[in-house]
Amino acid sequence: DSTTQGFLPPRVTTTQKNIIATPATGLEVYDSTTNTPNYYNGTTWVEVASNQSTGLSPGLFAQTTDSAAVVNTTVETTIISTGVGTLSVPANQFQVGASYVAYLSGVMSSQNNDTLEIHLRSNGSILADTNPMTLAATTVKFWELHVNFTVRATGSGGVAAIVTSGRFSYNKNSGNIPESQGFSNVNSTSFDTTTNNTLVITAQWGNASPLNSIQTKIFNLYRTY
Repeated sequence: DSTTQGFLPPRVTTTQKNIIATPATGLEVYDSTTNTPNYYNGTTWVEVASNQSTGLSPGLFAQTTDSAAVVNTTVETTIISTGVGTLSVPANQFQVGASYVAYLSGVMSSQNNDTLEIHLRSNGSILADTNPMTLAATTVKFWELHVNFTVRATGSGGVAAIVTSGRFSYNKNSGNIPESQGFSNVNSTSFDTTTNNTLVITAQWGNASPLNSIQTKIFNLYRTY
């Protein structure tokens, strides 16, 4: 009972939190790995939203440097660069209904009728991909990718499920007109919430050409529910 002090729960890393033996329902800790308060709901650890006025958790990751350009290659290559925050969710930390939004944008060039495919994976498991997109001629034009993820079930592969949907858009040279392609996928076979999950986003050109290039300048990942 104090008007000059606050409640300080135990400060533990995510690893230390996850090995607490038979935690009591309602047990509170401060996760020093994710810098968030957590409580045990009787089944799993729950991260407390930092903005109770909106019910939203904080942003999870913000890219702070341009990615390396994926150019003149057909090798599948990451389009994510370094930043602050995390792209990983530790084992057993997903909850049913947990939802995320990823936003990427940058510059790209492409030869007319060459293809580009964007892959989204977690822990090696395909979340979604655009499939090969046939592009119009593009020279240093703006592109962006919006992706939404929602966890439908938790557990091991074949038990857990996640639905992903998104849209890739870019401006072509002709009239600077935007073109876009949507995509969606439900993974209920290999998605596994009992292991660490790290988001990976890659690009793959259909032909190696110095005229085919894509680079990410902004990438933000948020938890929305």
